[in-house]
Amino acid sequence: MICYKFCFLEKRINNYDDEGVSGEKQMPSFACKDIGMDCPFKATASTEAELMKKIADHAKSAHKIDPVPADLMAKIKKAVKK
Repeated sequence: MICYKFCFLEKRINNYDDEGVSGEKQMPSFACKDIGMDCPFKATASTEAELMKKIADHAKSAHKIDPVPADLMAKIKKAVKK
């Protein structure tokens, strides 16, 4: 209970919400584990297009997937956190 009260108070003092500082846009991010892969890869980028490039490069080099099939790309896009 103490942690909950402290965390809630810290968020209010520092103007944080669950996605970061209020009013700031979060950078898109992705992790292979979010689509069920047993892979530690995580990436963030300033734009979704840059993130997709990083993901495609990773898929090619680490998973030997080139090009990324449409059904997998749809799953990836759904898993991207914005």
